[in-house]
Amino acid sequence: DLDKVDGMAFDQLADYVALVTLAQVDHDVDTAGIPSVLNIFDDPQSASGLTDWDEIYLASLYDDSPFRRGLPQQADRIARQVRERQQAANNED
Repeated sequence: DLDKVDGMAFDQLADYVALVTLAQVDHDVDTAGIPSVLNIFDDPQSASGLTDWDEIYLASLYDDSPFRRGLPQQADRIARQVRERQQAANNED
């Protein structure tokens, strides 16, 4: 829908598409409480591109082989790594 992208920067859209493609994001998930480029359609000013959270999520997602664990364990590990990396990034500030 072209009306939804009106006023958005190309970089925002490119980062959104990259995250959705790399992470295979479920579009029905509520991301309102997450500082992410996934929210640009609700609030175009919320992110100018990939956020720290987005980068941490992608790093955690691709940091492990899916063949070593089952999906529930992998999801738990990703969530834990996101929290740990986000906390470490906050401590650096």
